[in-house]
Amino acid sequence: MVVTMILSLGIGFLLGWYITGRKSVPVASESEMGEELFTTEEGGELLFPFESEGEKSMAANENMLAVNDQNAGNSVAIAEVVLEVKSWVAVHEDRAGAPGNILGARLFAAGKSSANVELLRATAPGKVYYAMLHRDDGDGKFDHAKDVPMKNAAGQIIVVKFNTAPSIQTQ
Repeated sequence: MVVTMILSLGIGFLLGWYITGRKSVPVASESEMGEELFTTEEGGELLFPFESEGEKSMAANENMLAVNDQNAGNSVAIAEVVLEVKSWVAVHEDRAGAPGNILGARLFAAGKSSANVELLRATAPGKVYYAMLHRDDGDGKFDHAKDVPMKNAAGQIIVVKFNTAPSIQTQ
C-alpha cells in the first residue's frame, strides 16, 4: 500500500510538472522588438518595458493594463484594463527576469474594466510576476499559441511587472 502511494505521488508530480512546464511564452525576434532584451531558457529574446514603483501600467494606443503590487494568493487583481477589442490578461510567473509559465488567464471585453484573474496555481510571497495582454483569436478559449501577446505602436509587448508582498514571519 505504501509503495502504491509513493508511485502514485511520483506519477502525479511528474504529470503536473510536464503539464505546467509546457506553457511558455511565444518568443519574438530582436528585429521585431529592438532595444532592451531578455533571454529565455529556450534561447529566444523578448522585450519588456517595465515600470518599477507604485501602480504599474503600459499604454498602447487604446490598450492599457495596470496592476499593483499585491499579496500572494489564488488570484491576481487587475487594477484597470482598457481594450480596443476583446482580449485576455494572462498572469505569468518570472523565469530568469522574463515572463515564464502562465498561471491563469481571464477574458476581458472591449472597453474599460477591472477584475481578478483566477490562477491554476497560487502566487508565492516575495516573488515577481507579470500580467500580459493576449489578443483573443475569436474562439473565446485561452490558448497561448493562438492568443498571441498584444503589442503597442512601438512593437513592444504590453506587459506589467508586479511583486507579491513578502510573508511576515512570527517568532
